[in-house]
Amino acid sequence: MALSPQETQAQLRAATIGFDHLFANDLEKARDVFASGDSPFHSLGLGVCAFLEAALGMETGLMAEASRLLALAEAGSKKQLKLAKASSSAATQFPPGTEWELVHSDAVILLGLTHALRHVPSLRSYSRLADAPAHSKFSKLYKTVYPAGLMNYATPAASSANSRAPSIHSETRFTGAALSAPPPPPQTPIAAEQGSLDELVLSGTAFALSGLPLSSLRSLPRLFNLVFSLLPAKIRGVVGFFGFNHDRKLAVQALAVSAAKTDVHAIFAGLSLMTYHGVVLLLSGYQANEAHIIKQYRAIVDKIESRYPTGSLWILNRAKILRMSYDPDGAIKVLQDGLKPGHPHTFAQADGLLIFELAWTLLSQRRYQDAADAFIRMTEINSWSHATYYFIAAGCYVSLGNFEKAQQLMDRIPDLIDKKKIGGKDLPTEVFIKKKLAFYREKQLALTGSEANYAWFTR
Repeated sequence: MALSPQETQAQLRAATIGFDHLFANDLEKARDVFASGDSPFHSLGLGVCAFLEAALGMETGLMAEASRLLALAEAGSKKQLKLAKASSSAATQFPPGTEWELVHSDAVILLGLTHALRHVPSLRSYSRLADAPAHSKFSKLYKTVYPAGLMNYATPAASSANSRAPSIHSETRFTGAALSAPPPPPQTPIAAEQGSLDELVLSGTAFALSGLPLSSLRSLPRLFNLVFSLLPAKIRGVVGFFGFNHDRKLAVQALAVSAAKTDVHAIFAGLSLMTYHGVVLLLSGYQANEAHIIKQYRAIVDKIESRYPTGSLWILNRAKILRMSYDPDGAIKVLQDGLKPGHPHTFAQADGLLIFELAWTLLSQRRYQDAADAFIRMTEINSWSHATYYFIAAGCYVSLGNFEKAQQLMDRIPDLIDKKKIGGKDLPTEVFIKKKLAFYREKQLALTGSEANYAWFTR
């Protein structure tokens, strides 16, 4: 039996409480809330918790649980979608079942990402991710919710007027032929109450619409266009084989429209934009419009941090803004305050990002002892490449002139590398570390006749 609009709204509001706990850094309370319900919203919440633990902590071993939970959300939303379409009553301003179509797309996309993280760089991972846009329902969803595009919808930061809408233009992959169409007529933005199913649909469609095959819907904003546009060229080629396109401008616009809302998609859209603005600022250097980028970045952080002041992800981005604004001491203080005992600390992987950022910022300020302590602390937070953390910490001790301590750390690195393998292979950073340690030993042997105490050679 299909859920009534009132029941669906109640389930969404109940699950939203869990997401509020998650974004405030309290993973335990979030899981308790999600486990208390059996709706697809709750199943998706549990899947998101597992996915973030695995992705933020680079814990590929946790992806199996994330896949299991997300599969439950996919199946549950698919069932509700079928029931809703057979019903005559709609829970939103859109056709019956639109909200479940959106939740289903969320689950499918996240499932694709879990496969990508578990199987990189195999073609299988990207083919699973490409399953999401392969269905015509994605094009129908966008056409239904945004029939005239996104140009008239608000974005988080006040700025100059939007530039003209880009023409719809796409090149056919094999023939090189081009298709174009006139811009759509202006659309009055659809109003939606905060926390409503309407807002979920509006925000989620802007956020979750992924790349579509060129044959189904051409040159529309795509959720992962932004992500794909930042991938290495070889991987972009593999992804493009499955029909993805990487129109960065349109992707940023779609994420900005989503980030202006208040639902869970808005938070993730804001996080995506924070990451994007940070990457652009760091990679573009003097060529970037630094003031404009920081303004956009700060507006998004302010909006989300005001709702979740104890959330590590927002504290992290506040610190990054300060560092990019040439205030490393301010960044260090924000990070240290965020790690104090007064904040919820049940989301270890998010805290790990604060520690990692703190370690690098301390290192940039030549606070070597504090930096070494922070990198070693990372080994207590996640299992990703302890050898890398030890190697950097050893370098800090070399800079302090404490070669004995540096040697102790370096001596442990070979065993740490042997314990951590992905697909039976060393991590790229660990391949580099092994080469450097071999180089140090060879030079020490050539100079002294012994490999012992080779840390002294690194002076």
